[in-house]
Amino acid sequence: MRSDIDTAIVEAIRNHAGTEIPADLSFFVAGLTSSVIATIHTELQERLGRKFPIAVFFRYPTRSALGRFLAEDSATTPDPPAVATGGAGWTPRTRRDLRAQLWQRKG
Repeated sequence: MRSDIDTAIVEAIRNHAGTEIPADLSFFVAGLTSSVIATIHTELQERLGRKFPIAVFFRYPTRSALGRFLAEDSATTPDPPAVATGGAGWTPRTRRDLRAQLWQRKG
């Protein structure tokens, strides 16, 4: 079962990228652009009712890492940056197909 925060992240990504990204795949490996990240950032701030810097998408570049960060009571609590697995188990073809879906959605 997903937490409210993870659900908000999944829905924001789906709303602006048109797809769901696996929890441990880097946003950037999945093909999300900085403009899509900026839009997702704005939506998440509105949905969650809190402000946080867009830089957290770079420090916590996966859905699971971002969710853990946002679930914390205080954004000032130091947490080591997440290490993105880069999509272990994903083939170049599945990555290419995901990127193609994202580009089609943009067009």
